[in-house]
Amino acid sequence: MVLLETLRLYPPGVIFSRVLGGTTKLGNITLPSGVQINIPTLFMHRGKEIWGNGANEFNAERFSEGVASAINGKFGYFPFGYGPRVRTGQNFAMLEAKVA
Repeated sequence: MVLLETLRLYPPGVIFSRVLGGTTKLGNITLPSGVQINIPTLFMHRGKEIWGNGANEFNAERFSEGVASAINGKFGYFPFGYGPRVRTGQNFAMLEAKVA
């Protein structure tokens, strides 16, 4: 729990980028294929919409029932990125942090 909360507040990657493979609609905006989008991990991990009023405070208990319960099914926790291009050292880094 402590490690997950630490990674939420201090993720190893503060932004990750993706290039759209096809036309994508985001709200009222249509983004064409080939556009690069940047996702600000640091800001999303501290967003009150997902984490509540105590989003900027360290609270390891928020992960007591796992990541899925902590984010209430929302896309909001990705300290090592997301999808097929997730950072390759994620498993090693987590293991090393637990052993240390």
